[in-house]
Amino acid sequence: MSDVPDVSALTVPASPTVTATPNNDGTVSLSWTSPQSATAFTVQRYDGTSWSDVVTDSATTLAVDSGLSGDTTYQYRALAINDTGAGAFGDSAAALTVPDAPDNLAASAVSSTEIDLAWTGDTNNDVTYTIYGAVGSGSSDFQIVDTTAGVTSYENTGLTAGTIYSYKVVATNDTGDNATPALSSETITFPDGPTALSKSVVSGTVVDLAWTDSPSANRLHGFARPRWRKLYAADGNSARQHRRQL
Repeated sequence: MSDVPDVSALTVPASPTVTATPNNDGTVSLSWTSPQSATAFTVQRYDGTSWSDVVTDSATTLAVDSGLSGDTTYQYRALAINDTGAGAFGDSAAALTVPDAPDNLAASAVSSTEIDLAWTGDTNNDVTYTIYGAVGSGSSDFQIVDTTAGVTSYENTGLTAGTIYSYKVVATNDTGDNATPALSSETITFPDGPTALSKSVVSGTVVDLAWTDSPSANRLHGFARPRWRKLYAADGNSARQHRRQL
């Protein structure tokens, strides 16, 4: 009886299982299982158009995918490799990235009680923006003012005259918040106007004027007070400008 040689063959590895976890900085953390006999792995991403490699011939089972678009769903899949060759790709895992961080937040006072905000960002309706405001110079005590969806502007009304406000805006979708807010510079609302203007005729060419200053014009919270207030007197179809130093 002749000896029969023992012939064995190593099959390719089974398919790994991928887990894709979106992070609040816009990246996606990836992990995958390591099937028996696997020595390396390839991971691919699908962006809605085509598959592309994220990891190639890596011996690890962890990776972070960066440089992604905000508020976008990506699919990930992996295959395992051993000395025989590459196995098949496994089922894909989906990850929705957080929205891109808002940017260029500008705050403009338009009256004594309103500051208008505008920023750049995603205008999809599934992206919401939370507006935070803080009162006073140097304040970091931000409180929620309001939330909006699909727009990149906001009118903050009902404010106090002659007061400093600061703002930040945070973008959110179903995954969560982007960790980077947009920040505004300090902005001051207009002061209230003077009241109780009265006049006293001194002569045929001189009229004395008096008024009550607005408290909000006097406080101005660290901003320089105006040195002059402009007064106007109508004279038929003409007008003369008078200045009285404060």
